[in-house]
Amino acid sequence: MQKYFKWFVVLFLFLVVYGIYSISTRSSKQPGLESKLTEEKILTFLFSGYDEKEEYSFGLFVFLHPTQKKCGLFFINPIASFDNGESTLQEKKKSVTKYLTPKLESLTGLKVNYTLEINSKQFKSIIDFLSGVNHFEEWVNPKLKTNSFSFKRASGDQIIFGEEALELVSKLDNTQENYLHRLYNQQSLFLNLYDKISSPEFEFKKEYIYLGPKFFDSELKEQDYFALIQYLKKNQLIISSGEIPGEFQYDEKTKKGKLIIKEDIANLAFTKLTSFLSSGDYLYGELSRVEILNNTETSGLAKSAKSILAEKNFKVLSTGNGESSNLKKSIVLDRSGNAEYSYRIAKILGIKSTRHSINNELGLDATVMLGEDFEIKKAK
Repeated sequence: MQKYFKWFVVLFLFLVVYGIYSISTRSSKQPGLESKLTEEKILTFLFSGYDEKEEYSFGLFVFLHPTQKKCGLFFINPIASFDNGESTLQEKKKSVTKYLTPKLESLTGLKVNYTLEINSKQFKSIIDFLSGVNHFEEWVNPKLKTNSFSFKRASGDQIIFGEEALELVSKLDNTQENYLHRLYNQQSLFLNLYDKISSPEFEFKKEYIYLGPKFFDSELKEQDYFALIQYLKKNQLIISSGEIPGEFQYDEKTKKGKLIIKEDIANLAFTKLTSFLSSGDYLYGELSRVEILNNTETSGLAKSAKSILAEKNFKVLSTGNGESSNLKKSIVLDRSGNAEYSYRIAKILGIKSTRHSINNELGLDATVMLGEDFEIKKAK
């Protein structure tokens, strides 16, 4: 009997060890983000940012076609309300991610694959770790004055760091103009961040992967962050951005503004964003809205640049003189979030710098600011 009992114990232990091995093997074979980035299936990411009071300060729903190299950015305003003004997302604080997930899945028809939460300290740290991010401050912007209350920036192209970047995308005084301006700042900053990370000059070393979990609260693992950065550096994405629209309402009693979201209108906005990417409209220059400004004392540069773009089927709406007459380096500004137009224009004209300075009220896709470095013979 003891002999059979020993064999039973051995068999039992073998089955336990084999079961553990099988489970661990199956788990290790579950595809990580690196594997998913090679598939046809759309990947989605929900970013949620919180301020020092743990109030929701910015949101971004990203959908990525990995093999098609197309990416949509759908921005979510913190003063948005999905319950007809009962409460805003900002007021929901740390519960907003769980609240938003089913709302977005219903609105977009896409499952949220990954969520990433970042607080103000983490946000500042990641901007500083990247040695700042590019920002273009308008020459003259009397209508939409900057909502940065602590930092005084000079006009033109510059680099901003963590504290300033956080203030730029999170400060709000509840007026309709400022809520729009903050949204434009958020769109501009995220697109400028993408440009920095994907540029050849930025070297992301493998030993940095441990920083991912430090900067974000997410189900993503260290190797997933590295895989995503490597993907962005190897692939030039076609990007378009938009926002969840709503009806702005200002409450005189509470002195607070709210953005009332109607799901059918929001769904239409998302459909428009996805159709732009799928239709290939970004390939046709004549569909873009472009202005060219000569910021030098050399006359005729804007008209010459217009002729060059016309050869590539870009229709320029207007040309003129810029606010400055001594701009050293030319720059192309993305105005609508349909970034591909600006990238293509910069390449055609031989301009090295592209920045995102979103302002939909201008009714433009791109502003070309010609500087003293611009020469007709350099145009490609």
